[in-house]
Amino acid sequence: MRDFDLEQYESIDIRKLPKNAYYHYTNINNLDSILNNGLIPTIGDNAVGIEKSEKIFFTIGTTNSLVLMESWLRWLVAKSLSDMPGEKLDKPVYKLATNLLKIKMLQPLLTFVVKCEFKSKKIRLKEYKNLKNILDNSVYLSLDLEYFSDYSLNDIDEVKNGNFDKKLLKLMYNNSNVNDEYMEYWNMHTYSDKQIEPEKIHLLKIGDSYKASDILEYMRKNTEIKIKRDLPFLYGYFKWLKTLEEK
Repeated sequence: MRDFDLEQYESIDIRKLPKNAYYHYTNINNLDSILNNGLIPTIGDNAVGIEKSEKIFFTIGTTNSLVLMESWLRWLVAKSLSDMPGEKLDKPVYKLATNLLKIKMLQPLLTFVVKCEFKSKKIRLKEYKNLKNILDNSVYLSLDLEYFSDYSLNDIDEVKNGNFDKKLLKLMYNNSNVNDEYMEYWNMHTYSDKQIEPEKIHLLKIGDSYKASDILEYMRKNTEIKIKRDLPFLYGYFKWLKTLEEK
């Protein structure tokens, strides 16, 4: 991130935001385009074959941002074995792979494989490092959204409403009622095809740092949720980070 001059942009310290602020995080390489052109709804690389319509995802409040990161870390671990070193699956192949998750005969086997991955300390350590790299090269944005105008709580979570194994979904969405098809505060999205204008988007910082990793640390220190109990993967990640600091 040191190659980017982020001080050229207007920013807000996260400590000045209200408790129910809207958050979105993205790779640093996307920032200039976003602040100039806005957030454009799309189906991201990791949502190909899973999401049906183009939209923009966000969370409400810092605690729900932590819940989202728990789910994201679980997803990284779950797909760890399918990631080939130095390569990235193209969209058609990835879509085929995600469609396999909808085949009922395969679902028990895939759920078993994911459970085995979750128990592997080696895989978790690999994805802790992966997540740190992602966050060190990402930034958080706050969004000025309006209920009804930009989104609705009555909108459907297309993953929970899909033909996926509920046991597998529970592994990914550990803090959710996977039988309730509506979206939740930690996994919100705008209306399909809804763009967020540049004037509604603000770059976040904590002190002098713009790194998503530092902002996530602030969120960790300012949450009511019991991270060790409710977000065990994220708890392991923070514990691993502490060992790095002690070296």
